[in-house]
Amino acid sequence: MSLKKTIEKAASIAGSQTALAELIGETPSHISAFKKGTRYCGYKKRAAIAAIAGENVARAMIEAIAEDLDDQVPHEAEAKAAFMAILRAFPVETDEEFIAQKKNGPEGPSLKVAGGNGGIRTLDEALHPILP
Repeated sequence: MSLKKTIEKAASIAGSQTALAELIGETPSHISAFKKGTRYCGYKKRAAIAAIAGENVARAMIEAIAEDLDDQVPHEAEAKAAFMAILRAFPVETDEEFIAQKKNGPEGPSLKVAGGNGGIRTLDEALHPILP
């Protein structure tokens, strides 16, 4: 899924782009810039956004790394081709099954996100805080 669509989905789940920004320790303007493609979104932030959106985090990380590699640099082009082969081997259609298995695993939902203050909270706690 494109980063723009992933951000839109994550923002919908978080309640807004501002809430999403707070969840991942970014500013709202950076989220907007990520969405527009005018600011680089590193693989760790992209993974956090994908996790909130309920997407396959491994796929998001591989896509982010592959997109950052330069086709004009031979060793980077070779690595990019390998990453793209991995993505083709596991099509997006398999993501839904992967996510369903993870959510229904023995521990249940265990998504954790970095809070704006550097703390780690579960998504449930981040969206519905009991304590300030």
